[in-house]
Amino acid sequence: MYRHSLQPQKSASNWAGVGLGFLLGGSSSSSSSNSGSGNNASGMDRATGNTKRVLSYYAAFSKTMTVKQMVEYIQGRLRVRPEDIRLWDINDEANIVLLDEDDERMIHELHWVENHKILIETRNRDLSWPEELMSLMNSKGKEKKLFGSGGSGIKGVTGLSNLGNTCFMNSALQCMSNTQPLTGYFLQRNHLYDLNKTNPLGMQGRIAKRYGDLVQDLWGGESWNVAPLRIRVCVCMHVCLSVCLS
Repeated sequence: MYRHSLQPQKSASNWAGVGLGFLLGGSSSSSSSNSGSGNNASGMDRATGNTKRVLSYYAAFSKTMTVKQMVEYIQGRLRVRPEDIRLWDINDEANIVLLDEDDERMIHELHWVENHKILIETRNRDLSWPEELMSLMNSKGKEKKLFGSGGSGIKGVTGLSNLGNTCFMNSALQCMSNTQPLTGYFLQRNHLYDLNKTNPLGMQGRIAKRYGDLVQDLWGGESWNVAPLRIRVCVCMHVCLSVCLS
């Protein structure tokens, strides 16, 4: 079983959940495998999309166990709320399938074999999902191809991807982006001359720089939509700093 992590560790854990259609329990122990293990990264770190799927656990389940029972066992084992966890069948990278938590089919009906790969996805602190962020990051280059190598798309029609709980932030950013005097100021990069890098209570101009980069993307005409990942991380850092100082 795989999880999202920024840095792999040296070993994976063993799980056992064996029963005749019923879950009898499980135990874990350190494994000598060097395949790697993953821990939960913070929501802020994972927001950058730099996470990877790493092998975290070895699990043994009865073939007569249902998908629903397996999901419930993992939720209890990791002490994660049902709404904050999803399981993916990633054995076939070309056809990744989200497992239904209420699926009553038994494991043998799914034709799973030994070493079948399952991804355990837990929601970030900002309510976004790592797989969605990774998909947004990986699709950026593909979207540019829709306009051709010359990047001849229509400027000003690029949308913002929702990162889980950013609909209000996206609305505010789009309103700002469509304020022509302000957008012209950032498109001409005049903000770089007005950054306040000396204010100890500020962000040394990082938020303005990230917004300027976003404006360039929104009005570059090279993508159907962009993910405001960097500016969100920067805003989160500012909020955390403000809370610590207060």
